[in-house]
Amino acid sequence: MESMTVGEILKACNGRLLCGDPRIKVTGISIDTRTIKEGELFLAIKGKRYDGHSFVSGAFRKKAKGAIVSGLAEKIPKDKVIIRVKDTLSALQSIAGYYRSKFTLPVIAVTGSNGKTTTKEMLAAILSQKFKTLKSQASFNNAIGVPLSLLRICSDHEVCILEIGMNRKGEIRHLAGIARPDIGIITNTGSAHIGNFGSLREIAMAKAELLDEVNRMCILNADDKHFEILKEKCRGEIITFGVKKKADFRADSIILLPSGLSFRLNGKFEVKLPVVGYYNVYNALAGIAASSCFNIDGEDISCGLKNFQSLSYRGEVRKCRTIEIINDTYNANPDSMKAAIKLLADKSRHCAQGLGKKWRKVLVIADMLELGKEAEKCHQEMGRLIAHSGIDVLFTMGDFARISAQAAKESGMKKVFSCRRKQELVKKLLSELKPYDIMLIKGSRAMGMEEIVEKIVYEFSKES
Repeated sequence: MESMTVGEILKACNGRLLCGDPRIKVTGISIDTRTIKEGELFLAIKGKRYDGHSFVSGAFRKKAKGAIVSGLAEKIPKDKVIIRVKDTLSALQSIAGYYRSKFTLPVIAVTGSNGKTTTKEMLAAILSQKFKTLKSQASFNNAIGVPLSLLRICSDHEVCILEIGMNRKGEIRHLAGIARPDIGIITNTGSAHIGNFGSLREIAMAKAELLDEVNRMCILNADDKHFEILKEKCRGEIITFGVKKKADFRADSIILLPSGLSFRLNGKFEVKLPVVGYYNVYNALAGIAASSCFNIDGEDISCGLKNFQSLSYRGEVRKCRTIEIINDTYNANPDSMKAAIKLLADKSRHCAQGLGKKWRKVLVIADMLELGKEAEKCHQEMGRLIAHSGIDVLFTMGDFARISAQAAKESGMKKVFSCRRKQELVKKLLSELKPYDIMLIKGSRAMGMEEIVEKIVYEFSKES
């Protein structure tokens, strides 16, 4: 963040100055005392598991310039700035909105049921070939993450890429209103968070809230089943991407490679991706479509995507002697689970072609959360799908995933194991895994399935 005066911050958040000089300049706003820097203001967020007001003294010890609070009982040092507001989260968002208005650089916002983070990272890899690009960190896509990302803008940045997520109706509209994007990307619409919505159409309408706030260009997936709904919501120009239907940016000749994939863009030039998964073709196309607004040429597109590095837990491949593990544990919903099943089948087929041996397909799944009243139905359908997808062995963990296991058994699948705890699952996996197994592990974020990956890798490394 570039420096702002206390007076500017007071005006932006409608706060009351309890202590300090409004002419003082601050160099940043932080909500974390572990990373706060000298000269920044500490903003005390009240969370479900903690209250930031308990850490104000710690921020002062780190030489924070002061704090933004909604209530404070402790004694304040005379040399500190204290701003009181009604609600600190609202204050953070208001300050970020004001700060955003100080810059004219183009802002790109990415949303969608799946692929938001990967699309953002791919687009950043492309644009960074030509521009000083700021991107939101990891998955900073919520009511706290979006404002914090905006507050990282500096005058030397030439473009900013944000990720915007949602759990409920109105959330995207609110966050996009703060970010005021020039370009909006909707990767797809699916059943993620359907427990908070009545139908898939309602999810699509919630994603479309982004389009109400876009000033210039809307990037849409022509293959999405709700494409026509989204198209009607666009106020500006539209650029489309896809594989199956006619689109401005279309991929064909898709080929699986040993550690990635390739495709031809609009029949003109080859694009190579160093990541597995057919779905990543769509993520790359969305990034390419958005980059067209900046006159990026084919060479920069190819170079950017070739050097793209995926974030952890998103289809990363780990090798343990003659066993391969696909770590896709970042999150799970019915649509991303279906994509993961296809990824496992594709990867197994490619391994077999490379070594001339048949690889056994092992799927390890945990609960898909936030599905509400649809949870049992979705897990039953997933179990039946797994049974008919050529998966050789299924392991599950969690009460909902157990429903999938039962449905898979009822559909004729023979090798199915259900576990209640991680320790039990690891023990069962270690006893059942064989050479030339390819195993994919997936579950909702709260299930922490990345721990299973690390324990399996550790145990195999001890034996080597």
